[in-house]
Amino acid sequence: MAVERVKRHPLYRRTIRRTTKYKAHDEKNECRLGDVVKLVESRPLSKEKALAGDSDF
Repeated sequence: MAVERVKRHPLYRRTIRRTTKYKAHDEKNECRLGDVVKLVESRPLSKEKALAGDSDF
């Protein structure tokens, strides 16, 4: 899952897009590409996954 935020450069006033990628657990494999989901904090499920995706948003 990716979270994109937009901010302005302090000096040049140009818009900058920053993307942060998260890995979330989807046990039932319900989420598809382009879905808007709610990330819920959970216990660590692997080295990089400590979030669970909730598609009933």
